[in-house]
Formats: sequence, structure tokens, C-alpha cells
Amino acid sequence: MSQNTIVAIATPPGSGGIGIIKISGPAAVNILSKIFRKKDKKKASELSFNFFYESHQFYYGHIIEPVSACIIDEALVIAMNAPFSHTGEDVVEIQTHAGQFVLMSILKLVMSCGAELAEPGEFTKRAFINGKIDLTQAEAVMDIINAKSEKSLKIASSQIKGDLKNKINNIYNIVQEYLIQIEADIDFSDDTDNDLLSIDPDKLFLDAVKPVNTLIKHYESSHIYRDGIRLSIVGRPNVGKSTLMNCLFQKERSIVTAIPGTTRDVISDNMVICGIPVTINDTAGIHVTADPVEKIGIKKAKESAEDSDIILLLTDASVTILPEDIKFINEFDSLKLILIVNKIDLVNNYENKIKEISTDIPCIPISAKLNIGIADLKKEIVRQLNCASDNNISVIVPNIRQKKLLEKAAASITSACRALTDKYPSELVSIDLHEACNFLGEILGITTKVDILDGIFKNFCIGK
Repeated sequence: MSQNTIVAIATPPGSGGIGIIKISGPAAVNILSKIFRKKDKKKASELSFNFFYESHQFYYGHIIEPVSACIIDEALVIAMNAPFSHTGEDVVEIQTHAGQFVLMSILKLVMSCGAELAEPGEFTKRAFINGKIDLTQAEAVMDIINAKSEKSLKIASSQIKGDLKNKINNIYNIVQEYLIQIEADIDFSDDTDNDLLSIDPDKLFLDAVKPVNTLIKHYESSHIYRDGIRLSIVGRPNVGKSTLMNCLFQKERSIVTAIPGTTRDVISDNMVICGIPVTINDTAGIHVTADPVEKIGIKKAKESAEDSDIILLLTDASVTILPEDIKFINEFDSLKLILIVNKIDLVNNYENKIKEISTDIPCIPISAKLNIGIADLKKEIVRQLNCASDNNISVIVPNIRQKKLLEKAAASITSACRALTDKYPSELVSIDLHEACNFLGEILGITTKVDILDGIFKNFCIGK
């Protein structure tokens, strides 16, 4: 890491009560001394130009342009001396009013004193490089910022606390211990009987592969709390798709009229269902038409359905089952299809409608207009996703990068177990265990390549 000092605005654009500018690096405190003047308690009208900055102590005063001595804004500042800061370097935070012009003026002032504009994620990257956090905790910073629900925030908070790091680190140490035994056998093979190598492959599998597979399984059932899902509402024109959309959001998100084909484009919005972030798409009615605009809308509706995790296929309880409905059931992926019989408030025998369809896919009767059956629909959506209860899971693997590395580690350790069972040379077992350590090390950031690290941190916002 270079010894340059970096600066960035740490709060989002826009006007507000407080805006924060962060400085990190060896010149941080020196730059602060050039542009900040403490308000003198004894003489309220005067500013103190020279005083000692005590670490982790707030000071009130003004940001001043050094040459002209013009006051830019009043401010609270805090200096945090290395290594007792979140980056492990000298860090300064300046809190001023959150006007964009004010923040940009102070940013330019700090840069004129020798600081460089920080790259995306550079503060967190420095914290990682300086050993303040590992890579799982660094990635958790962005997960906290992007959390879309209480459960996704809970997962990210657990990760930044170090729960995942500790779990992976334990597995890494276990594999390392087995590797040490293998390499001792290789190094001293001339002095020992090969039969003295007594590693039980079943125990290796139990100690290392099983906990890795458990983490992978938890990812499969829980990552949607972080990543969310896509859901599309499809069906023939005028079956109540837009009414259902409005019912789910409890507001007029889609235009509803008695005229079929009112919705011509995909209308999207986001909500949380049982702790899961959901993007819901209201689509155009699918039917045979010569209208070129409707054809485009129908094409988009089908594309939306194909890209979705769950499809809500609406039918109308007040009309006889139509061939188009059966065609939709056969056309869409039944594994992600929920059939909804809408407008049950208009008929007395909607149960017969459900029997008439005679399908193995889940079928939920509702009245979107009267908000009947919506709670059952939400429960079925969650059931279809096969979500794990986060109350029963202590550690969750949040992203696909970590999951793929765990899969590779499990494959390498499993290969080592087979090699031990089949009495292969120790060198082959060692290669497999070395690979497993490398994969686990990539999750923690121990063996991660520079270009991969750059790829991770460039997705951060500037100022983090």
C-alpha cells in the first residue's frame, strides 16, 4: 500500500443536516491542522490556531481557507491516530452541513493540501490490507449498505462481527493440521515407516468436508435474504394482474381499468415479503393480437416470466377455464409457477374452478380487489423458495464468490479423502489439501489475487 493520503465524501449527494468527509493516511492530521480552527471557549469570538489534537476526541470549530482565512463552514472534527482507527492509519473525519457545494469546497480544499481522491472502496481496502478486518468482513460492509430487509441486515451484521470469518478460519486451520501431518510424512519418509501415517479419511471428511457442505447448504437456502428474488405476474388480459400489484403494494402502482390491455409495458416495484426483498413485475396481458404495440408488451411479459424466480399465473374465477390458461401452465416452468384463481368474490363455487384446472402446481384462491387470500399467497411464495429459518442458522455464506470457493475446497478435500482411502502417494494428498487451503484462504483474503481484490473493492461506493 502506498503512503499517500486519501480523502472522500462519505455521505450521499443531496442537502441534509450532516455531511462527512473522511481523510486517511500519514498526512491526515497535518492537513486538518491547516484547514481547521478550534473555537476558543474563553473568547467565543476568537479561533485558536494552534492546539494539540487528542486522538478520538471531537473538536468544534470552523473549516477555513488557509490563504484568505475565509470561513467555509462550522464543523465537528475528530482525529483517530494509527493504528487505532478503522483503516489502521491516521484518520480524520470532518462533519459539516450536508450541502453539496459546501462538501465539494472542503473536498477540494483538502486535496489542495496534498490528499488524493479515494478510489471506490479504498478506505475498506486499507482496513483489509492493514489487518483490521478480513475479506469476509470487508464484503459485509457493502452488504450492510445495500441491505434491503431486516434479515439481510442481520446476516451482514453477523458477517462483519466475524462469525463467518471464524467458521472459515476454523476449517482452514483443520485442513492445515492435516496438511502438516502429510508433509511431515513426505519430508521424513526415509526415516519413518509409511504405515505410521495414520490419517483416517472418514475423520478428515467429517472434520472438514461436512462443515463446508453445511455452509454451502445454508447459502442455497438463505442467500435470497441478501440478493432478493424476481417475481412476475402474468396471465390473460383483464384477469386482475394490475389489481393484484396494487393490492400487494397497498397503493395505485398500476393503472386499473375495465378495458383489456391497459398495461402495455412491464411495471416494476420493490417490497419485502416475510423478510425477503422482492422485485415484482406487472406485465401486459398475454393473448393473440395484431396490434404491434401489444405484441411488444407480450414479448416483454414472457421475457420477464423467464427471468423470474417465481411466476404468479392469474386466472379469472368468474369465467370458464380457457385453453390459453392451460397453455400457460404447460408453457411456463412449473417448478416456479403459482396458479392464482382471482375474483373469487364474484362466484360462489370457485372450488370447482380449481378442480377444473386439475394440476399439481400450487393453486391459491384470492380476491385482489377485496384483499382476500393475499396472506396465503405470501406464505406460498416463501414456501416455494424453501427459505431456511435464520433462527436455526448461526453462520450464513452471503455471496456466490464465497459459495463457489467453498465448493472447490470441498471437492479438493474429498479428493484427498479418496486418495487416502485408495493408498495413493502422500504427495497427491498434499496437492489436494494445498488446493483446499488456497480456496479457503481466498474467502478470507489470505491467498486472494490482487486483480480479484480490485474487482471486489471497485464495486464499493467512494467514501467506504
